[in-house]
Amino acid sequence: MVKVLIQIHICISSKNIINLNHIVNPKRGITMIDLIDKNEKTKAVNIKVVFLDIDGVLNCQDTEETCCDYIGIDDTKVTLLKQIIDATGAIIILISSWKEGWTSNPNFKITQDELATYLDEKLAKQGLVIQSKTFDGNSNRGKGIIRFIDKQKEIGINIDKYIILDDEMFDYLEVDIAEHLIKTSFCRNGLELEHVKRAIEALVD
Repeated sequence: MVKVLIQIHICISSKNIINLNHIVNPKRGITMIDLIDKNEKTKAVNIKVVFLDIDGVLNCQDTEETCCDYIGIDDTKVTLLKQIIDATGAIIILISSWKEGWTSNPNFKITQDELATYLDEKLAKQGLVIQSKTFDGNSNRGKGIIRFIDKQKEIGINIDKYIILDDEMFDYLEVDIAEHLIKTSFCRNGLELEHVKRAIEALVD
């Protein structure tokens, strides 16, 4: 999350998904995706995923909107994200630091912090929903993504294609998933049309 008062940043649906529901496994501390249709549990389900950062993707240094003294979300960037989702049928998994106060469990949405609720509302205005989030302590985002993918495999869900929308590298090289990164820039407008085109090309069959 980027404080408005500082504004410093280092510049260095799926159409094919069947009735997804979200449960939390308290023993593992991982948000899992479960299929409501019990008959489908015997089949391998393939999905596409957009692992989504917020700061530097859905906003940038020129974003004027704020929330809780932080830089808010630019609706034009959400529109670009929607283009990716509509064209590919991918689901959204949150990897941003904004995830700390966010929950996928509808029974606990009331306990979310203001930023998380604001995020949900901003995306909902354009028909978008965040399905789940990674768990990684935020600095090891790549490891969190790998862990999420592995946990889905355990319940018969194969993430066959995915992209990462992020404005920083984190540990993506270290865990060998940098090829999936579509790198945006907080200092250069965040998510742009060129990123949308690359994302769609990477996710389409």
